[in-house]
Amino acid sequence: MRMAVKRGVLHQPVAAALGAALLGAAVAAEPTPVPILEAAAIEARCPQELERARRLKSAMERRNGGGILTEWNRLSASVQDFVYPVYLLANVAIDEATRDAGRKCVEAFTAFDTELFQSERLHARVRALKPRDAIDAQYRRDLL
Repeated sequence: MRMAVKRGVLHQPVAAALGAALLGAAVAAEPTPVPILEAAAIEARCPQELERARRLKSAMERRNGGGILTEWNRLSASVQDFVYPVYLLANVAIDEATRDAGRKCVEAFTAFDTELFQSERLHARVRALKPRDAIDAQYRRDLL
């Protein structure tokens, strides 16, 4: 499959069309771009993104009551928006510096994931949750 690079963004129109067809959804006019980051960009953004994720985690720990699943989902999506492209680049980037920066960043976020899943405050909030439906019940089981 030939992939076009446009303005520093990798487009995968065939994969997007196939995914949309399999899901029965309408094909978007423009596929979702995957950011192409270089070593310097990863090295600059990684500590910022990690600090932002830790601030979100701390805010979640300070809260009580419901809403934990929505909060956790937002945190996860936010982290994934940055880390998943970095993970990909850590494995497939042409230049060694980008792969090394990506690996270092992924390792830092792996440690963050451990912190997140070992948080006693968050565990207590999830454990106390009364699921509203089967989806909440499954998400709660997955987190516990």
